[in-house]
Amino acid sequence: KSIGRLLGPSLGNQQQGDFSIELWKNAFQAAFQRLCPVRAAGHECGCLPVLARMVMEQCYARLDVAMFNAILRESAHQIPTDPVSDPIVDSRVLPIPAGDLSFGSGAQLKNSV
Repeated sequence: KSIGRLLGPSLGNQQQGDFSIELWKNAFQAAFQRLCPVRAAGHECGCLPVLARMVMEQCYARLDVAMFNAILRESAHQIPTDPVSDPIVDSRVLPIPAGDLSFGSGAQLKNSV
């Protein structure tokens, strides 16, 4: 389970980090399974793999935006100013505490999912 653990001082709460990693890993796996259940099971299929890859890249891009916006917030209770570009209102789903200017936890989260 070492891949699911966040390291370093940038994470305020290890349990929050572990929770957010598992949440995002499950979310990305669910999205991948919905795009192509056959490919998600590890088999080759005739669907459009480029389309699935593009959708997953967009999901990763949204995660990047969410983590960047979390860093910009001054507190965990601050409401997002733009709910379209920053739809995450529960700070517990991200490993980055609000206002903590460190990209370490975010990079570790992205690498694990």
